[in-house]
Amino acid sequence: MAKTLLQLGEDMDKLSVLIGLRARELSKHVARRVLQYLVRATPADTSKAVSNWRVAVAGTSYGAEAIEPYFPGQGGSTKAASAAEALQNANEALKGAQPGKALAIINKVPYLQRLNEGWSAQAPAGFIEAAILVGKYAVKEYNFNQRLKQDIKRGTVRSDG
Repeated sequence: MAKTLLQLGEDMDKLSVLIGLRARELSKHVARRVLQYLVRATPADTSKAVSNWRVAVAGTSYGAEAIEPYFPGQGGSTKAASAAEALQNANEALKGAQPGKALAIINKVPYLQRLNEGWSAQAPAGFIEAAILVGKYAVKEYNFNQRLKQDIKRGTVRSDG
């Protein structure tokens, strides 16, 4: 416990840093959970829609165009491989996450809205809305307060990945 106002100020500065770092870890956790859900729930024929689930970190973007599938296929034959690659690329992008900077989950395929409306028989309508619920659950699952208490005791934040 701080004995002087100067010590209190220093303690508050340290706490502010810990909160920012822990908040960054929380945002990365939520992004991973949401992306895991999306790449599995997205209907796949050629794997293009699955491959286009990406993370934009701190204002970066991937341009206005969709990318080609990581592993082109037919009838969903390469969905698992493309999903794994999309998640690996997202994890790499998340390494650049900074406290106070936004993360965005993006997909640039022009027919994504139709897929979400149930255009494909492979998945029911509303998988994007369901991903939002996954994100809300991931926030609760993370247990921010408990992790922050542990960080305060240690004096540092342990990275979640």
